[in-house]
Amino acid sequence: MSKIMFLSLAILLLIPGGWLVQAAESASSTRFLLSVSSTDVKVGDVISIEIQGRQLTDLYAYEAIVEFDAAKLAYKSESSLRQGISGAPILKNGEVIVANTFVGNKLGSTGDTAIHRVTFEARATGQTVVKLKSVSMMNSTVNGVITKWSEGSQIAVTVGNGVSAPPSNSTPPSSNLPIISKNGDLTLPVGKAGEVSLNDQVTITIPADASAKDLKVTIDKVLDTQKLLTGNEVLASPIFEILKNFSENFSKPITLTFAFDKNSLKADQKAAVFYFDEVKKVWVEVPGGKVNGNQITVEVNHFTKYAVFAVNPNAVVPEKPLFDTISNLSDIAGHWAEIDIRATLQSGIVHGYEDGTFRPNQFVSRAEFVVMLTNALHPNAGPEKLPNYTDAAVIGDWAKQAIALAAKGNLVQGYEDGSFRPAEQLTRAQLAVVLANALGVAAVESSGSAVFADASDIPAWALDAVGIVAKAGLMKGYEANRFGPLQTVTRAEAIMVINRLLQMQQQK
Repeated sequence: MSKIMFLSLAILLLIPGGWLVQAAESASSTRFLLSVSSTDVKVGDVISIEIQGRQLTDLYAYEAIVEFDAAKLAYKSESSLRQGISGAPILKNGEVIVANTFVGNKLGSTGDTAIHRVTFEARATGQTVVKLKSVSMMNSTVNGVITKWSEGSQIAVTVGNGVSAPPSNSTPPSSNLPIISKNGDLTLPVGKAGEVSLNDQVTITIPADASAKDLKVTIDKVLDTQKLLTGNEVLASPIFEILKNFSENFSKPITLTFAFDKNSLKADQKAAVFYFDEVKKVWVEVPGGKVNGNQITVEVNHFTKYAVFAVNPNAVVPEKPLFDTISNLSDIAGHWAEIDIRATLQSGIVHGYEDGTFRPNQFVSRAEFVVMLTNALHPNAGPEKLPNYTDAAVIGDWAKQAIALAAKGNLVQGYEDGSFRPAEQLTRAQLAVVLANALGVAAVESSGSAVFADASDIPAWALDAVGIVAKAGLMKGYEANRFGPLQTVTRAEAIMVINRLLQMQQQK
């Protein structure tokens, strides 16, 4: 079928019996989902639904069928979100059919992009569902290969009447229920809880108020894994890229559950979840994984690429680094921080693990860094009383004295909720604040603001500290003059800045 013929059909509303009936089911990774302007509206409000394409490959023309409840929603308008020509919509039996095609010799839409918008007016109270029934697609080749995506995607909308809330003893409204998506994409308004999964291989559970912003989450399976693996890793699951629409970390733990292949584990191995550090280009283990059958669950505060790996039991990260001799450590020779690592090992500031590794690229927790820092600054300090943190019970005995000492010296502080969160990964913004506190008043008085390309991502409470440590030379930026305030800190990086701090104090 020629493009001219397809264009004519699109403008003539793609009449029944045409190419749609003959379209073959798509076997590609292309998929579609719906996003909505708001999931809670009142009668009379306008609701905007967008059709989002994921992993599109040369989408030259398309026809999409959207189903809606005509008793609760009234169709208002539609428009394509890309160039080209759109046919008049077809309305029939609670469905609206929309179509668009490019014109001329050009490649179709590729990648992730929104393709169409349909608007409705809320006309009756209650919960309703808008569903993307199918999308038929044609590419830009001469013969116009036609395929059809019919996996379906839906989104729930609650229509209220704008009157007073129900009495407290009434049944909770459906809007209090979590918003659930099973196609790898989720739009979550502020204050809502939600769950999004993809092919029963990964499930993300998001508590209410985990973010102060409306949240959009996407899960995609990474197909090209060659650049992400060195050849030594043993995958027990696919690699998934999990993304959200803002850079800040979540304010509450997010639960990730992965299905993994138990047959990929040797008798002496176990499953562990890792995330890929995009800046350092290394895989970092997420601690605290809980295995139930062929599933493993972890809690995280940020999104990136995640996967389940088969690891040896002695490679599991203990809460406290274990002692080992310097000469037997197998993974520091040739490392960029080898000199710093050996110096701190020799002085007893830090130790290796019992399996003969130092793990320089492993993230460092808040508790671990405080122990390193106090070992360096106050090696012979006396006992101090630990503040009444709400999570004091989960602080290991090996770290309590160091945290108490650091808290008394105003090097570290707890969170607003009274917790210390010892196992939480240390971010560069947090590191900058601790180092600035260690430098003291003189550094603050002589500080200047450091200008980084991502200054808008630096939390307000860390702005001055970043300027101080940058000017002092304790911390430097990444490529393209980025500071990376939300990036986590590795053991090697922690050792390097501690050595720089010691050298600076010795020069005074």
